[in-house]
Amino acid sequence: MRRLFCLVLTCAAVSAHADLRLASPFTDHMVLQRDAQVPIWGWSSPGASILVTSGWGGWAQTQAGLDGKWMLKLPTRPAGGPYHIDIQTSSGEKHTVKDVLLGEVWLCSGQSNMDMGVRKGYAPPLRNEEREIELANYPRMRFFKVPVRFSDTPQATCDARWEVVTPQSIGPASATGYFFGRDLYRALGVPIGLIMTTVGGTEAELWTSVPGMKKVPGFDRAIAANNQAIQGHRRAVRIAERRRMLALDPKSVPDPQPSYKRAPGWLWNGQVAPLVPYAIKGVIWYQGESNVARAAEYMRVFPNMIHDWRAAWDQGDFPFYFVQIAPWTGYGNGTAAAELREAQDWSMKSVRKTGMIVTTDITDDFGDIHPINKQDVGKRLALWALALNYGKRIEYSGPLYAGMTTEGAKARLTFIHGFGLMIKGAQAEGFTIAGEDRQFVPAKAKVDGDTIVVWSDKVPHPIAVRFGYGSAVRTNLFNHAGLPAAPFRTDRWPMTTAGRAW
Repeated sequence: MRRLFCLVLTCAAVSAHADLRLASPFTDHMVLQRDAQVPIWGWSSPGASILVTSGWGGWAQTQAGLDGKWMLKLPTRPAGGPYHIDIQTSSGEKHTVKDVLLGEVWLCSGQSNMDMGVRKGYAPPLRNEEREIELANYPRMRFFKVPVRFSDTPQATCDARWEVVTPQSIGPASATGYFFGRDLYRALGVPIGLIMTTVGGTEAELWTSVPGMKKVPGFDRAIAANNQAIQGHRRAVRIAERRRMLALDPKSVPDPQPSYKRAPGWLWNGQVAPLVPYAIKGVIWYQGESNVARAAEYMRVFPNMIHDWRAAWDQGDFPFYFVQIAPWTGYGNGTAAAELREAQDWSMKSVRKTGMIVTTDITDDFGDIHPINKQDVGKRLALWALALNYGKRIEYSGPLYAGMTTEGAKARLTFIHGFGLMIKGAQAEGFTIAGEDRQFVPAKAKVDGDTIVVWSDKVPHPIAVRFGYGSAVRTNLFNHAGLPAAPFRTDRWPMTTAGRAW
């Protein structure tokens, strides 16, 4: 079959129309997932036969549909390169992708704390910013940064290309993503590809497909209302255009202002859809700040988003590791931020192959929603991947609350990942305790083996303990690996954000 195809190519007219196009992620310097069947897709003349061959010996063949779109799966081999990939059509077209590496590909997404570049661009700079940029010379690490695009319909392409990591290129790359990838590269010694699609100040709903969001109760009505507003705005624009044509004066009829707001699915459409189903190992995610006011709803929205992405890629339950939102005084004196962290913790415990890192101890300025230490954020995300996906025998999580018992006036807490519990400092910070009146007061705590004993002289009969439960609470409980305990509460009393909806 392959020989017959080559014969057809030889006989094809050289003057064929240049209809061959590859999907956006397939550019020079790209990284493909090693040891996989990687989807490759694009467009050509309708009905044309497509042959893809590679420098490592893998090849695949398919035929374009009536709309010209085609997709095939190309087998890759163990890590290596550089290689080339040739794409040929039966109409005589040919395209070569050069400097292709086979390695590990991760997608990095979220809002501003994932978007923050290695060159931050505003004060204060990233920790050790100039030195990090100077040392960013990794020819076998590449990144693909998707430009910002909100869209009310799914897009097939995006204006981006793969870049080799150099001091000249690394500035706009996600700092969290880069440091995560750098730690993987140092530990594994294989090429690393990082796909970065990020937008500051955005809710998880925008990153979920419209069909996916309709699975969350209540969002079908919100989506329908917004679609009506969009259609109304488009009609108004068409009417304005006709009036300008009749008036022969463009300035006489201004464009109408849209009455709708950005809606669920708009970043999925503009910045995720063009990437699907590019083969990835997994996802790292840093988002949640924009959902704080609706933290209780995030318990449904965030797990739903993870399921939605996995369904779209159709490559199984790939790992999905995320960052718990950092302490910030700007969230106010209530418990909304703590409830968002609780929703993130719940998502980790209820969705398979997910993981969460905590940043309470590496946030120097609680008055800054954008902590500048992204090196440790990337490192902690890499610990999850190295332990669970690459077989490294390391501790990868800080202590996670497991259970509570009471012993008279004291509460005893147990933890997962709690081996070698330690309190860094003269006394424990961040614990509160309450009795039947549900009034929490500051508590004392001490390590007792692999448990924590908590008490207060003001609460003779404790029924609940909370730890780090607020907008910006300093904590100092760690395990033997120096990883911080995640904030938690032992009670299940109603959330203050319950009932708040999109």
